[in-house]
Amino acid sequence: MAAEPPTKRKRTQMEAPTRSDRFWLPYGDIILSVQDVLFRVNRDILILQSPVFSDMFSVAQSGEQESLEGVSLVQLPGDSRQDWEQILEVLYHPLKMEKRMKVALLCAMLRLGHKYQMSAFTDAAITRLHDQFPSELDKVCMTWRGDCIDLEDPRLLLSLVSAARATGVWTSYPRLAYTCINRLQMSDISRSPDASPELKIDLAVAAERLAKYHQQHTAWLSSDNIIPAYNCSKPGICPALVEAMYQLMIWGTETQKFSLFANWQGQMLCSATSELCSHCTKAGRAELRKAHEKAWEALPTFFGLAPWTELKDDEALSGEH
Repeated sequence: MAAEPPTKRKRTQMEAPTRSDRFWLPYGDIILSVQDVLFRVNRDILILQSPVFSDMFSVAQSGEQESLEGVSLVQLPGDSRQDWEQILEVLYHPLKMEKRMKVALLCAMLRLGHKYQMSAFTDAAITRLHDQFPSELDKVCMTWRGDCIDLEDPRLLLSLVSAARATGVWTSYPRLAYTCINRLQMSDISRSPDASPELKIDLAVAAERLAKYHQQHTAWLSSDNIIPAYNCSKPGICPALVEAMYQLMIWGTETQKFSLFANWQGQMLCSATSELCSHCTKAGRAELRKAHEKAWEALPTFFGLAPWTELKDDEALSGEH
């Protein structure tokens, strides 16, 4: 009888963490242990930003403390090494921060800023979210520009939604989550590692609500009550153009499934709206504005949130911001 193959030896301890290639500073006086990486940095730079670290280091100095090579070591459970790499890059190289902030950095600023009460980070992150995903319709950027946040890759939206939800940036959440659903396929959301199961379910429910509302939102285009206008000067052209608008808004585009806030002269509709007569243009613009206002009022409810007038950011954030 052949001998059984030897079984693999069970690990008796976890693999030793590795030193960060970028942030293992020879004169650093504190080591942060995050997941499987060690960061040797200067405690003063953390104390200046965070009262939590100030208290943490004060307590550590008064008692026994874990150390490595004579340098105090602090475990940071629940944090990710990627977030700390982003934050340390800004702390040590602030002039390298780009005008259009990367999503990875913005998420790190939200999560670690919130956890460690680093108000400079939360202030900067929330300001950008409020600017790009406002709570007022008049401030909404109808055509996608990505002014202050780099969202060229729409897959990054989901990690941003997750961070905003986890830290309670609720006044930006409806517009942000709508943009995420609008630009990503639900199959991509369901497979993504960047969202919790609960968030994926909430977004799926919201997408179903949006789809039902979308039919109501575009109903005015399927009748002749608005266009052609009673004084239409292109009766042979405008009816066909409004049908084209209806099809565009119903079916969407490759990059936008829903058209709740489609701009009259934006990329989605301009091929049709630019050819309408002046009378139909005036009537259509007014009706589209009404549709925008109704959709905006309803937007938070699609995500199970309170109306805009009652929606507030998390109290912990408002205390920092």
